[in-house]
Amino acid sequence: MKSWTLWAGSSLACVLLLLATVTPAAVAGVSTGDGVWKWQNPLPQGNSVNGAWFRNAEYGWIVGDNGTLIHTADGGATWSGRTSGTVLPLNAVYFADAEHGWAVGGGFTTSIKYPPLPPTIVATTDGGDTWHGQPLWVDGSTSLGINFILNTELHSVYFKDALHGWAVGRTYHYKKFKYYGLLLKTANGGKSWQRVGEDVIAGECLRKICFTDAKRGWIVGDDDLLLTTDGGAHWSAQAGPGGNSVGFSDPSHGWVVGLDGAVSRTVDGGATWASSSLPTWEDFLEIFTPDSDHALALGGEGTLFCTDDGGAHWTTQQLGGPTVIVSTMCFGDATRGWIMGTLHEVSTGRPMSCYVRETSDGGATWAPPPAFVTADLEDVSFVSRTQGWAAGVDGTVMVTTDGGGHWATQAAPVVADLNDVDFVDALTGWAVGDGGTIIATVDGGLTWNQRAPIPGVDLDAVDFIDTQHGWIAGAGSVLATVDGGLTWTSSYVGTGEWAATIESVSFVDAQHGWAAGVLPAKMTINGPRGCVYGTDDGGATWTREYVHDYLRMHSVWFSDLQHGWVTGAQKQIIRTTDGGETWDKCTVLTEWADDTSMNSIMFIDDRHGWAVGTGGYILATSDGEHWVEENSGTTRDLYGVSFVDEGHGWVVGAGGVILEDPGPLCRAPSKCVVRRGKKASLKCRVSDAAAVRVTVTIVIRNSRNRRVKTLELRNKLPNRTLTATFRCRLARGTYRFYVHATDSAGRKAAVPAVNKLIVR
Repeated sequence: MKSWTLWAGSSLACVLLLLATVTPAAVAGVSTGDGVWKWQNPLPQGNSVNGAWFRNAEYGWIVGDNGTLIHTADGGATWSGRTSGTVLPLNAVYFADAEHGWAVGGGFTTSIKYPPLPPTIVATTDGGDTWHGQPLWVDGSTSLGINFILNTELHSVYFKDALHGWAVGRTYHYKKFKYYGLLLKTANGGKSWQRVGEDVIAGECLRKICFTDAKRGWIVGDDDLLLTTDGGAHWSAQAGPGGNSVGFSDPSHGWVVGLDGAVSRTVDGGATWASSSLPTWEDFLEIFTPDSDHALALGGEGTLFCTDDGGAHWTTQQLGGPTVIVSTMCFGDATRGWIMGTLHEVSTGRPMSCYVRETSDGGATWAPPPAFVTADLEDVSFVSRTQGWAAGVDGTVMVTTDGGGHWATQAAPVVADLNDVDFVDALTGWAVGDGGTIIATVDGGLTWNQRAPIPGVDLDAVDFIDTQHGWIAGAGSVLATVDGGLTWTSSYVGTGEWAATIESVSFVDAQHGWAAGVLPAKMTINGPRGCVYGTDDGGATWTREYVHDYLRMHSVWFSDLQHGWVTGAQKQIIRTTDGGETWDKCTVLTEWADDTSMNSIMFIDDRHGWAVGTGGYILATSDGEHWVEENSGTTRDLYGVSFVDEGHGWVVGAGGVILEDPGPLCRAPSKCVVRRGKKASLKCRVSDAAAVRVTVTIVIRNSRNRRVKTLELRNKLPNRTLTATFRCRLARGTYRFYVHATDSAGRKAAVPAVNKLIVR
């Protein structure tokens, strides 16, 4: 992190220079890879939710922390993630039409020691398929200044068309130690923004903007109520209430809600306001008013206040709870609506899941939130593209038979924490855990049987190469079986000062295997000493092959007798290409958080591998040496990874999180302008960390969305620019071309890339 001393003699040029140097990889948890991993548990996702918007009863968006941006086109039945391009919080989202949308958020710090976080505005011009950041510079004005420009948080956004929009929030002046309300406008779709209304903003924050028609709009803030009657060109302060949200059912009838149950109503277009305080200490977050008599006000503790007589009487519904923090309420029409927030873990307070309640009768009744598993999942094992198991704390075992579309719990005969799980086929599997716990199944988990435990030993690893030959590890020993776990023989890994605590084992056949862990404390100098031991006699004896002074070894994987990898604490991945004779550090192309630890690693061959760790890190390699970060979509700690081929993989972690590999990502980096009758070259890029072959289909559609031409590129290498050429005989006009991709593993890109084809 750069010091504030860089700002000496501050100028706008310095600001621009600093921002140019703050790449996404410089922020902990930011992905440099492509694609967003898909949430399978919980659903729709597990980050904190801050805002939502629905265009109608079917089409809507949710935004939240860590750049969360997810979409539904079927009224919330299914949700899919989008890459927002930021890890900063997003607070609000709005679409002017089917194609043009914006999401706003950001953050700031009051510390002068570190530079503040940049504000966030991301936009889409293709219906949300792809998003790009917009710079928050002031066009033709320096009034924002460098004291404000990076210290901004936006809470609400509204666009009346694809060009004209407004965003409201607050900004902090670190020298004056004061917040200022902030109103920004754009007339070019967000390419540039102007600060407006400074002279009429009294409070420290503006919270909500809405328009009742093309000319008349309202903004409410902590101490402000602003009105425009000329489409947002000018704003004037009104004698009326401040608050958190404003809503109008028509130009005359409106509401403002705020702190401690404050409710205000106007029936004359804001000329006068009648204020009251409902019998609650909750702060109101949102107001929805479908007509002049009905209104729904959402309290911060999850209480919904409802009136059908213009506020004369109110009824209440409790839709939240002690562990639920509600954040927003939105409606797609007069009857279909959603209340959203975040479910938190009781003991730690960490976010567990997006909390969604839905109504189809205008708020009279609400559907319960979706259920999900909350136990930490320590490991995952898949035997095919469809069938897999996950195991975790308190004896949790889960199974899927449809690739993670649905997960079901299985009854395990233990309550101990399970640390590792391994299946060799669709029927036969084992799991091990604390207290020497060993459980096994021969019917796919329909029944699990407890095997004789290993007293006084926490078991951290299990690895079977077939139904008979397997190994388990814990403390300083590795136990081997040749009869499917009926009997076990024990061997010590190292002796005396070199006796290791083993955390992971990997065998390539019945004789050759490796164990990784940490040496005793008395062998440490500047921290734990990680170690790797090898065996060529099935685990009867072990030979020390590698010691690292600072790296605690958490996971080891060998793809064959020559190629192996080990990873753990201190942000390193080490590999060997000669069976453990020599070891070298891999190149990891990402910026790490100081306390990052990689918890699990696996390969499907000697080139394609994945590693997962704390803070939501997922790393991938296609050559075994160079690693890049993929976008996990979470900052939760991740503990286990399993891939069955280059296109199908799963990751599990804290809070029951289950993620599925996102598949290829399509991009169309530039539009194409061509003269009719000439050769057209449509460029695209398909990114896939696994570097498999892809088939690309480009569909050209006219202004009526009719398909007019299809191009296909077969068996192409991804992660490079691909070009499809054809003789353009299309009529003059503007078209859109859509890039679809399918890789050799059968995965299809979740979202096509879109750009323009202009024929002249």
